[in-house]
Amino acid sequence: MTYNSIYSIIFSMSDITLKTIITQHIHLQPPNHKGWQAVRCHVCNDHTRKGLRGAFLFDGDNVIYKCWNCSIVATYKPLEH
Repeated sequence: MTYNSIYSIIFSMSDITLKTIITQHIHLQPPNHKGWQAVRCHVCNDHTRKGLRGAFLFDGDNVIYKCWNCSIVATYKPLEH
């Protein structure tokens, strides 16, 4: 491998965001009016008559996951890591 090919691989990997990885592997609903994208919660498995209760919010590089049934919340803020 040449320096240029290694550089291009590393540079293309830096374009991969957590949002890209999540959206490639999890089917999300279109964003609602507040930006949340619904999904079935894999913690409590709640998705009954009230619909999908878990959701992701992508805010720039920040990612938030929340379930309105079991109240789990997970955040990723890359500038804090």
